[in-house]
Amino acid sequence: MGKTVTNIVSAGLMIAGVIATGGLGTALIVAGIAVQAAGTMIFKDKMPSMSYRDQSERKQMLRSAVASETIIVGKTVCSGLLFFAEEERGEQDEHERLFMALALAAHKVDHIGRIWLNDDLIGTFGDKAGYEFHNSRTDCDPYMLKNAPSWKEDMIGDGLAWLRLTLRYDAEKFPYGVPNVKVEVWGKQLFDPRTNKTIWSNNGALVVLDFYRSYLGVPDADIDFESFKVAADLCDEPVVSPEGVAEPRYTINGAYELSESPASILDHMHKCIAAEPTYVAGKHGILMQAYNGPAVLRIEPNQIIDTVNITPELALRDATNAIYGTFVDAEQLHIKTDFEPVIIEEWIDEDGLEIKENMDYRFVTSPYQASRLANLYLRKKRAGRRVQLRMNMDGYAYRPGEVILLNLPHIGIQNLEFRVAEWKFHPQEGVDILLEEDGAYIYEDIIGKPFVRPPFTVLPTGGVAPPLNLSFVPVSIGEIVQGYLSWKSAAADVRYNTVNIIQDGKVVQSIQVPQDRVDLSGLVRGSYRAEVRSINAAGAMSAPAIIDFDIQAPPKPVSVEVTGGMFSLTCVPRAGESAQHGYTFEFWFSDKKLANTNDLEVTTKSNRLGQGQFWTKENLKAGTDYWFYVRTVNSYGKSPFVEAVGQANALPADIIDEMGGQFMTTEAGKRLEEQLNWLNEASLINGAATFEVQQDLFTKHGQSMAQIKRLDRVFADANLAWAQSIVEVNASINGVKAGVIKNDQAIADLDKAFSKSVTELESSIGEVKSGVVKNDQAIASLNKSFAESQTQVQSKLDEQMAIVNTKATTEFTAKGEGYATWDVNAGVWYNKTFYKAGMVISAEVKAGKVSTYIGFMANNFAFINPTNGKFETFMYMKDGQIFMKETFIDKAWLNSVVVTDKMTSANYVPGKVGFNIDAKTGDAEFNKLLISGDFKIVGDAGRVLVDGTGMTVYDENGRWGVKVGRRPA
Repeated sequence: MGKTVTNIVSAGLMIAGVIATGGLGTALIVAGIAVQAAGTMIFKDKMPSMSYRDQSERKQMLRSAVASETIIVGKTVCSGLLFFAEEERGEQDEHERLFMALALAAHKVDHIGRIWLNDDLIGTFGDKAGYEFHNSRTDCDPYMLKNAPSWKEDMIGDGLAWLRLTLRYDAEKFPYGVPNVKVEVWGKQLFDPRTNKTIWSNNGALVVLDFYRSYLGVPDADIDFESFKVAADLCDEPVVSPEGVAEPRYTINGAYELSESPASILDHMHKCIAAEPTYVAGKHGILMQAYNGPAVLRIEPNQIIDTVNITPELALRDATNAIYGTFVDAEQLHIKTDFEPVIIEEWIDEDGLEIKENMDYRFVTSPYQASRLANLYLRKKRAGRRVQLRMNMDGYAYRPGEVILLNLPHIGIQNLEFRVAEWKFHPQEGVDILLEEDGAYIYEDIIGKPFVRPPFTVLPTGGVAPPLNLSFVPVSIGEIVQGYLSWKSAAADVRYNTVNIIQDGKVVQSIQVPQDRVDLSGLVRGSYRAEVRSINAAGAMSAPAIIDFDIQAPPKPVSVEVTGGMFSLTCVPRAGESAQHGYTFEFWFSDKKLANTNDLEVTTKSNRLGQGQFWTKENLKAGTDYWFYVRTVNSYGKSPFVEAVGQANALPADIIDEMGGQFMTTEAGKRLEEQLNWLNEASLINGAATFEVQQDLFTKHGQSMAQIKRLDRVFADANLAWAQSIVEVNASINGVKAGVIKNDQAIADLDKAFSKSVTELESSIGEVKSGVVKNDQAIASLNKSFAESQTQVQSKLDEQMAIVNTKATTEFTAKGEGYATWDVNAGVWYNKTFYKAGMVISAEVKAGKVSTYIGFMANNFAFINPTNGKFETFMYMKDGQIFMKETFIDKAWLNSVVVTDKMTSANYVPGKVGFNIDAKTGDAEFNKLLISGDFKIVGDAGRVLVDGTGMTVYDENGRWGVKVGRRPA
């Protein structure tokens, strides 16, 4: 998402920016269901029906603490983001004032004009409405600071264009509640490279230039300003409309959000001024669709070095003979409407049917500009002759936008005029060029200027540079293809390369190739040297690049190192000093040790992994032996196998940390990390309904009130249909409130279906609240299916809360990834800290891999066995430790063991069989003991020693007196 409008929305404003109740707020709420809860509908976040917010949506107020930045260019009529609304201090009366703050743009604008409340100018409201426009002010608004109770001194709005509104309640002036606000805005000022000045302009090319510089962050050094100057002149060119009024040829007027795709914004801008983006010699530029002839360059047959592909006419499936579409009509207060379609009857007769295409000119406010654009688009598309060819290095001089004459007399093409549409330069292979039919007849009166090519800043100097990264790669065994040499040409103008294969100082093979690779074959056993030289277009030769390689069976690896990882093993062979050039290793794998390492045993009883300098085997069991069988391979043979064994890492601490970290990145882990907060879900669908029916059953007695209210709303047009039904049941007396809300929604547009059902129960006495919220929703779109059912039980006393949340979620996307997750979480907010226990069950598909999980989170786990009417705890987990009474384990890997009582074999009989180790006294009894290798037994306070050399007895001075066995060193 793009940047967010937060310059003025400080932390205090995010809390204070709500619609206060009582006084004017209450009066406006009661005034109409369309502004239920002082703006639930018109302030709710919108669901755009397109990839961007169209003009009808932009003329409706939004309400949010954080929203995408809006950029206004040219002139338009729009609403904005209502980020603050509050009543004045004091008790309710019919003249209560409401203070509102409306963000228009995330930048300084030139100025504003008329202001409408709903469809009436603000001046018609007299003293019931007032405003003040703030354009990137640098200090706090004293009016708001004085009158709005929640307005703070740090709420400034530097860098924003925003409007302060004051409404005084009047039932006649505001019969339907809070009005919608629209403003006529002249947008941001633009830099003009023709004058080096920054002024307001709606010149289309300057708007595109501003987008590159301000929002894509392209430095000026990477912008082709000359192309923008030419384009800006063409945009400013006056065109006389059929009504005799002159207007600029191409303007851009409107607004966009920085959350939109930058590529989409640029595409709309270029489409609205008949332009194309260019990127030549490292610079971003613009190319207007204008005639740049007459041609000064030619393409002759002797310049073409490969096959010519010709498309003589546009295929019927790609043809268009009628253009329909929309633009934003400035004469009707910037309403999106249809322009007069451009239809060519002769082409319809030729095609046999009308083939229409719809265009969306979102930044065009003139019907004549829309018609000019549609006409040019149709004529250019209809001119369908295309020629794809490859030129020699002469093609370097031909760049996109230039008009050329194509002369291929041997196939009947003589001096036809084409435009260079695409250009791609290959230092070794020439220049690929796509030509499109061109001529003044396509553009009518749009006459542009010749394209000026920016110079390259760095060109190679001196002699031809030698090839880089020369290497020999064996590819198969035998004498048909033994391997290949590859390299990278360092010079840009290399025509071909010469390769000499040398043995014992004599050239045995000499090869000439245009590319950066050559296959080798027919070499007998032995050691060789390869020399590769580059030759440029002028015939100059580079110094050689040199590599040595061998054609003979290689020796076996001198060693193989197997390193254990987390459920993996990495095998790294070493070839030693006797290894020949151009070798690699072949890896085979088995979970059992083979009888021997001969070829037949290994290749029939193990699995081949592949070739390389090392190999990592994944998804292994910890603490289990696995065997690698490795041999050396080159282009002339294979060595004998070498065996190596290893185990994957079996340290519990490492495994737990690694697997725990991986688990927390899954959907299941994310569920356990989520905090629980107070939940409110009911809301209106944003937008005006086609029909709605409201029912209200109400009774009141003193401070006692009971109400049943129902609202049914429906809407349908060509692109969107929705229906909503809300039922509210409320009762209150002296601040004691109870309520139930049932909200069902169904929304469908051309590529998405959304259904939602919410039920809320809430009871409250002051700051004591309790509630139950159930939220079910299902979403189906062209690339994703999503469904979720959530139930939350919640209680609140002041700032302390207790919450139980149960949620089941399923999702699958068109990429083949999805998950099914069920979780239940119970938590409390206590002293501003959240404590939680939870459980999750999940199955996930990601990157083609299926994983299933069950996760638990709590400080304490108790496992209870109800035996004989008793509840016996047989296992308990607390703060990361496990306590168990009795456990049977078939096989265990223990990193460290602490014995607090004794360790006894199952067959222990004192003095006869088995063993016993008393951990408290240190006594140990082994009825059969075998010790091998180095050992040491010390007794009698260190005076008797038994070790691998025999028995030694020391005297009271520490000198040995008796020695049985070898003499000590």
